[in-house]
Amino acid sequence: MVWRARRCDFAALREMGDGWMPLAYPPGEEARTAIATLHRYAEEAGREPAAIGIDTRVSAGAGSEAEWREQVRLWKSIGITHLTLANYYESGHLHRIAGRSLADHIAAMRRYWNAVADLL
Repeated sequence: MVWRARRCDFAALREMGDGWMPLAYPPGEEARTAIATLHRYAEEAGREPAAIGIDTRVSAGAGSEAEWREQVRLWKSIGITHLTLANYYESGHLHRIAGRSLADHIAAMRRYWNAVADLL
């Protein structure tokens, strides 16, 4: 399997990629537009857009359970097929959790899972 990350050459991905990880996009219109572009290119290449996996990162370092649920709904509505929970760094829309221990990370993962599992 070939997955490409970040902002990539959609022309190459539409023909030979199995998935895309749009790491630079926060949830919103810019991500929606990029994913729509990828889907259009895939169709033009004769591929089923749904066959290309799309993974993005989410975090439990900020926001409430209700906000996490809204983000998951948005990501799913625009075609995201995979979510990676990233609690270990701060960048853009991602936020590091307050704690640093293994127990802190496991607690954050459980909290996130309990909030969104029924949406996945």
